[in-house]
Amino acid sequence: MKTPTKFVSKLSETQREELCQAMKTGNEQTRRRAHAILLSARRYSVDQIADIYEVDRDTVCDWLDRWEDEGVEGLQDQEGRGRKPTLNEKEQRQAIKIAVCPTKLTVISAKVFLLKRLADFFRTPVDSWERIQPQ
Repeated sequence: MKTPTKFVSKLSETQREELCQAMKTGNEQTRRRAHAILLSARRYSVDQIADIYEVDRDTVCDWLDRWEDEGVEGLQDQEGRGRKPTLNEKEQRQAIKIAVCPTKLTVISAKVFLLKRLADFFRTPVDSWERIQPQ
């Protein structure tokens, strides 16, 4: 049995312009969602849009619902989404300071900083590392 599909309601010229503007100025996800709305207005089915963007049909339905409920703002990424920063604020300031003025002291600081970050990554205490002597 064929899964029923839904479409967005007829778009006004203003809504089309807003979606076209979102496609030009938004991030990749916003552009994708805006284009999906325009495709739905052209009677592309949810399954067709899901195939185009290689996402689940429920994802496309969520995009259409967010458009109907919130307009273009609903197509923006929600707060708190995405990858969190690798460095905290203090580490970011330190990294910028090291990059801007690489003195001998900051180069040493950078090496220590890097070793600590690598140790965190590998979950190995820095103190247990031994210097490897070339043979």
